[in-house]
Amino acid sequence: MLIRARKHVLSQSGFTLIENLVAMLLLAVTLTAGLALYYNGDEIVSLATHKKKVTEKVNSQMEELRALGYDNIPVDETPDPTYFTITKNGIVDGSTTGGIVVEQKVTVPDPGASGYKTVEIQATWREAGKNHEREVKLTTYVAS
Repeated sequence: MLIRARKHVLSQSGFTLIENLVAMLLLAVTLTAGLALYYNGDEIVSLATHKKKVTEKVNSQMEELRALGYDNIPVDETPDPTYFTITKNGIVDGSTTGGIVVEQKVTVPDPGASGYKTVEIQATWREAGKNHEREVKLTTYVAS
């Protein structure tokens, strides 16, 4: 009877306590790495979305200047910066404050001989909770 009971105990299959602990440890490490990837991925997507919206805004301002034509683009009259913020619904223009500062500069490299103007528009901002400044800068040349 004792031999029969011993065979019965030895023939039972299942996981030992050590095997279960190792499996739980591997699961915890995998979940931690997955959460870190999700957090970083979410941050990268947010930055890419902001950069795309800022680039669209700056590009529309550039197109407005280009549409004025060579003779109507003011030179060396750097206007005050414009401001806007990005919300989930899109871009909100602001008059004096905002998260994104847009500055433009128009120059004529060689007034006597060049025949073109350099138009530069730059937008700068900081992502929420970050110290690193981001920027989008577009430059174009408008010929006479």
